[in-house]
Formats: sequence, structure tokens, C-alpha cells
Amino acid sequence: MLRALRELDLTLNVVRYASEQKGLARALVNLESDLLVPTALLFAIDVANHQGDIVATNSDNPDKALRAVDQPYFRHFSEHTRLGDTLYVGPAVRDPKTGKSRMMFARRLTDANNAFAGVVSVSIDPEYFTSAYEPSRMGLNGTMGVVGSSGDLIVARSGDQVIRGNDAPTLKHVIPTPEDEGKVKLLLNPWDGVMRYTVSERLNMFNITTVVGLSEEEQLASFRQREQAYRWLGMFVSVLVIVLGLLWRQLARSRSRVLKAQATYLAASEASRDATFVMHSLCDAKGVISDFVLTDANSRGVALLNLNKSAMLGKPIGTLLPNIRGTRTFTVLCQVVNTGVAHDQEWQNHEPAIRAQWLHAQVVRAGSGVVAIVRDISERKRIEAELVRRNNELTTVNHKLTATHQQLVQSEKLASIGLLAAGVAHEINNPIGFVLSNIGALDGYFNSLLQMLDTYQETESQLSDPALRARILELKDRVEFDYLKDDIPALMRETKDGIERVRKIVQDLKNFSHVDNAQDWQMANLNDGINSTLNLVNSEIKYKAEIIKEYGDIPLVECLPSEINQVVMNLLVNAAHAIGETRGKITVRTSSADNAVSIEVEDTGCGIVPENLVKIFDPFFTTKAVGKGAGLGLSLSYGIVQKHAGQMSVHSVQGTGTIFRVTLPQKQSTQKIDIMPSL
Repeated sequence: MLRALRELDLTLNVVRYASEQKGLARALVNLESDLLVPTALLFAIDVANHQGDIVATNSDNPDKALRAVDQPYFRHFSEHTRLGDTLYVGPAVRDPKTGKSRMMFARRLTDANNAFAGVVSVSIDPEYFTSAYEPSRMGLNGTMGVVGSSGDLIVARSGDQVIRGNDAPTLKHVIPTPEDEGKVKLLLNPWDGVMRYTVSERLNMFNITTVVGLSEEEQLASFRQREQAYRWLGMFVSVLVIVLGLLWRQLARSRSRVLKAQATYLAASEASRDATFVMHSLCDAKGVISDFVLTDANSRGVALLNLNKSAMLGKPIGTLLPNIRGTRTFTVLCQVVNTGVAHDQEWQNHEPAIRAQWLHAQVVRAGSGVVAIVRDISERKRIEAELVRRNNELTTVNHKLTATHQQLVQSEKLASIGLLAAGVAHEINNPIGFVLSNIGALDGYFNSLLQMLDTYQETESQLSDPALRARILELKDRVEFDYLKDDIPALMRETKDGIERVRKIVQDLKNFSHVDNAQDWQMANLNDGINSTLNLVNSEIKYKAEIIKEYGDIPLVECLPSEINQVVMNLLVNAAHAIGETRGKITVRTSSADNAVSIEVEDTGCGIVPENLVKIFDPFFTTKAVGKGAGLGLSLSYGIVQKHAGQMSVHSVQGTGTIFRVTLPQKQSTQKIDIMPSL
């Protein structure tokens, strides 16, 4: 069948090549005589131009339509001109006049500009696919068929019987799944009920599935013919069993050798540093293990139990170790016998009869019992505990050193910020004071002058000298007197507003650094501190993000305000840096619950990759470029929050944004955390 499909596709390509080289009308000239295409009895070939007119055909049917424009294959290529070099495979369609089915295969024709130039098509009887059926190879009940993509039978042949698609139901179960491709399956074909070993293969290029099957009965016939041979084979197997029995006797003679090997094992066991115990299981009437009998133990085992060997052997372990029945050790012994799975464990000993504090045991099944290899690991455990203790001490010291370093850096940074804020506030406050005072005086002077000018203006009409009056009017027009009367007061108001804004910035600087207050714990309004910090970092943020304030009605919090402001400033600056070229949003929220106040800073930036989330609070860790950050901002902030007995957490989604959350208790405990922890 695959050869027939390839021959059909080759015919399409030969006719297409002839059409593109010699012209559509001469596409079939000499091809049949040169035996380059099959006869019209097998393949009905048509060549249609881009308008749908059939310009070449090998059919001599006078009733044949000369137009293909309404055919599905022509519409397929004319309406989808970008399909390229694809093969069209149509369904099997029954001719209403002849009652026979035909299948259409077609390919697209192109001109020199690779534009749509027409279609070459081949129409065949689907029975052609079953022409390779040979009863000598496939038997009288074999099958060969073609199934469509939806499971509809196109055509099939079994012996001399030809089954067409309209005579059989769909065969979706025949279409192979990817994991069943090419596998042999015993199927009951629905069209005749014969059991067949069937192989199906999907041909993706033709969008069909080929099915080939051989009858189960015909396949077993050859087996039945060889049934006598199989009987002789059975007799041979019986003789072989007898021979194996003789060999078993020979193996029994080798038992002494095994005993010698056991003696070697016992010698090695005595020289081992491990205690070895061999135990046989005892079962009750229901077959449940009730105890174990100690059948052997080496010298290490005798010393571990501190008993006489003769008094140990043959005794149940329930007698030797009365407390063992209710322990996990007894359960493990039973599990090893029942499952055959070896067990390995360490445990701390609480059995007073055993002279060891820590034990390590390996238990394996041996027949109906177990072999337990036990080692005293008390000294190793003591050394491990000492190492853990020393490691914990070193870790504690390291944490204290790290905290001390962080506090030193933080103190130096906060001191620098406080000095800077104090200096700026002091230097700006003085000129602002006298400038604001002078502007107020100047505003009063101007109002007085304006009153006098209004009085002079009232006397203009009483001037007797026309030339003087004209000169005054010309001067008023030239200096735009009426405009100045309106504009100068506006300028004064704007100047006062600007100076007030400068004063507000200075006040925010003082609030941020708290230069007017000692660095003592005090009750502070976090919303006011956030507003002051936002004013200070406004130049860093205003061009990158929109600030959204979602303040809650929160109580006063006992804290060091300047340090909390430092935390908020670090979070805001980091949020601005995380936002790329596109303007984003930074949301600041405050809320209170359960005697605690929370501050959230959320941005719409690039987010933090998961592998960096566990390291962002480490000192000197930064994801910024070299020279852009020291990696101390979040580390210092985390230390400040810890000093306030608070919590700091982060949630980030890469490509979406990050949320930092700081939670502080409303009131501190009576014993404050030292700013400089001692070692």
C-alpha cells in the first residue's frame, strides 16, 4: 500500500513538472506513451489552470466535466495560496451513477513568480490500495485496508471480499496512538467478526492509516501442525528435570564445603569490632512472630550484653531483654523477617542490660530469622555532640560580630545623615527667616505706595496743564501701570509660597533626622515620618514612579523615629531603582492589628529572582552594577527592624513587582535591645 501511495505521489510530481516546463495544455502529451504515468484505467489525471478550466486530461469520458472550479481540491489551493508544496488528500466519494468510490489527490501548480497557476489532480479507485493482497501470503481471512483520519473505513479486502467505507462502521480503535505505533494487537474487526493480529501505521503525509492483519485461526494452524513436536519437547523437559534432581544430590555433597565456609565466617565474626547476633523467630498459633531465640553471638555481643555466652544461647530475647517487646527494635526485627528488606538505624539506648549509650545496627533476614550487626557508637556520638556545641558557639560569635559590624556601619551612616540634615537646616533657616521677613515688609511698602498712586491717579483729571497730563498718561502706558498693579501682588504671593515650601523641606529634613530630639525611644506617628521621607526622596522618585498613599488609622509607635525613617527611605529608593524605563507605581500602605503597626512598600518593578530572595538581607549583597550600590541598605534596615523587635518580610514575583513589609510592635518591652550588642 505504501508503494502504491508513493507511486501516486510520483505521478502527481511528474505531471506537475511537465505542466510547469511544457505548459498546462501539453502536460500529459507523450507521458502516457512514454509510460511515465499509469494508464487512465488506474489513475484519472486532470490539469486545471488558475481559472478552474481543465486544460489537460487522460480521460476519454464524454460526460466528464470540463470545469474544476467547484471541486474541493481546487478551492483548497485557490483559497489558500500560501499552502506551499502540500499534498491534498480527499475523502472517498461514491459516484451516484456507477456506485463506485473515488479518492482525489492533488498538488498545487505555480508559475515562474511562484504564484498560483492551477492544480494537477489524480482520481483513483480506493480498491487500488488493496491490489497487493495475496492469499498465498495472507491467507483467506487476512485483511488489508485503508482508514481515514477520523476512523472511517475507506476500503478493505479480506480474501475475495472487498469492503468499502459505506459498508462498515468507523474504526477509530484501529488508528494507532503514538505509543502503539507499529505494534501488533489482536483485534476483532467489526465488519466480519474475525479475530486477527493487526498492525496499523499512520501515514501523516497522506493523512490516512494503513491496516494489515492475519487471521488468528490461520496463524495457529501451523502451530497445531507442530503440536507433536511440542510433545516431544515436553518429554525432553521431563528428562531434564530428572537430570537436575541428580545434580541436586551432588549439591548436597557440597554441603560440607559450605560448613567450612561458615567456620571461616565465624572466625571473621570473632575478629570483628561489631557485635553479631543470630536470632531465630518464634511464631504463635496464628503465625505472628511472638519472640526471637538467640542462636549465636560473637564475643563482642557477649560483652555488650554483659552475660555468659552459655546462658545467652537458646534463650528468647524477651527473657534476656525484658523491656524490648514494646520497643521499636522488636518491631524492626519482625518487619525484616516479614518483608526481607534490610534495616539500618542508629538509636540512643535505654535498655539497662546493654552496656552502651548509643548503638548502630544493621539487620538482615537469614532464613526464618535475622542477623543483627550492632556497634557501640557512644564515643563517636560524644565527639559529634562536642563538634556541634563548638560549631554553635562559633556561629553565635560570628552572628554577634556581624551584628556589631552592621550596627557600626548603621550608626556611622545615620550620624552622617543627622549632621548633614542639621547643617542644611541651620544654614537654610537663617536666610529663609530674613528673606521671608523682608518680603513681608516689601509687601506692606508696596501696598502703601499703591494707595498713594491711587490717590495721585484721582488727581490726574484736575491737572490744568494738558502737556503734563499727556506725559503722565504716556508714561503709564509705557510702564504698563495697570498690569503692574495686578501682577506685583501675584508675584509677592508666589514668592511667599516658594519660601514656605523651602521652609517645609527644611522642616522635613529636621523631622527625618530628628536633630531637635535626642536619640531616645519615643512615641511617633509613622504616617508623618513617611510623608517627611517622601518629600526628601521626591527628586529620586518623581520621574520614575507615581506615589500612591494608602495610610490607615494607626496608633503612635514607640521607636527611634530617625532609624525607622531610614528604613522607609531605603525601601523607597530600592523600589525606584527596581522600576525600569517605563514609569511605574510605588504604593505605601500602613495598617494596624494585634498591637502592631505594619508598613508596606510595593513597586511594579522587575522583581527579584527566587535564588536571590534568601540573600537580599546579607551585608554587601547587591544585584546592582558595580559602583551603583554597596549592598548595605537592606542589611541595615533588617538590623533596625530587629532592634525594634519587629519583623521584615518580602514577597516578589519576577517581572511583576516586589512587596516589602515591616511590622513593628506598638510598644517595646521594658528591656530595650542594645544599639551596640556586646560580645
